[in-house]
Amino acid sequence: MSRALNAAGLFECVTWSFLVSGSAEAPWAGDDPAGLITLQNPASIERSVLRPSLVPGLLEVLAINASRQMPDARLFEVGNVFSPHRPEDGDRPAHEDLRLGVALTGLRAPRAWFTGGRDRVDVHDAKGLASWRSTPRA
Repeated sequence: MSRALNAAGLFECVTWSFLVSGSAEAPWAGDDPAGLITLQNPASIERSVLRPSLVPGLLEVLAINASRQMPDARLFEVGNVFSPHRPEDGDRPAHEDLRLGVALTGLRAPRAWFTGGRDRVDVHDAKGLASWRSTPRA
């Protein structure tokens, strides 16, 4: 999956699996902020909650890019998200799901003096990526 998304022009990022503990009020906390998993002995107080979504990490990368005057981004992340223990998890303390997150922002074409179009990415670009396939190897 990573190779196909790289071939489509996206860059892979790897973000923290931990969130700031005050993130419970954020939209990615879901309907039940009490369902967030807080670490008993975190390495840092700032990062003491396991992520229930890939969205906060991708937004953090977009914010860093924007602060460095790089508003055009085509990013993806493949990573685990965490939710409370389920019966099928056995002896594992939390439930893990492997997810894909994609973030597109800025202009559709690269910024350059010779680029004529100034169209911005939109939901249709993301839908196009969902249906895009790389050429299979022989």
